[in-house]
Amino acid sequence: MGSATEHFKLSNGMTFDLPAQWSATLVKEDGKWLIASLHASDNLFDNPLLNAAKRMTYWAGGLGALFGLLIGWLVARTRKSTA
Repeated sequence: MGSATEHFKLSNGMTFDLPAQWSATLVKEDGKWLIASLHASDNLFDNPLLNAAKRMTYWAGGLGALFGLLIGWLVARTRKSTA
């Protein structure tokens, strides 16, 4: 059983490190050690990529709300002046 730090670099240049855990079962067969099973796992619910996606969602939602309010205000103002 052990741990590792995986380093990722995305195509947009963003880099992040993701801690991982692993475990392995070894068997000795004919004088050679062989890997019988291997399991590697990352924390998919708390990692830098997920945190970046959440931040992006909040920014996109905030900007969408601001643009929606601005467009609504402009439409209301235009309708008032034509009425």
